[in-house]
Amino acid sequence: MTVTTADGGKTATAAVTVKEATAPAVKVTSVTLNRNSVTINGDYEEIKLTATVAPATATDQSLTWTSDNPSVASVDATGLVTIHKKGKARITVTANDGSGRYDTCDFNVIMTVSNETVDGLRVYAAGGGPTPRRYIYIM
Repeated sequence: MTVTTADGGKTATAAVTVKEATAPAVKVTSVTLNRNSVTINGDYEEIKLTATVAPATATDQSLTWTSDNPSVASVDATGLVTIHKKGKARITVTANDGSGRYDTCDFNVIMTVSNETVDGLRVYAAGGGPTPRRYIYIM
């Protein structure tokens, strides 16, 4: 680009590059779980947690899921929590955009049932799947 003064006495030349404007990144303002506490009566249960990110226009809506006690309750990258044994665990979901936004769900597993022998009797757990009901048969 060349610029000349009105009287034509001076000129200057400069290179100009025009770039498309980039919208500023929209940070996450909140992450909200569908549940904040779960008490469960059984083992090998699976519970799906769902996180909602706000605003819906956030540039990076990806999340990281973690458990503070994966031997009691582990969580996968989609929010599917698997219960393993009696105890307590806190599941945390955190926004990956650097905003520091997160939410938690506390799990309290109060009893687990498994196949075992008790005082010479064989105890079988029946039922299964994602339900809090368990049946014990003594044979």
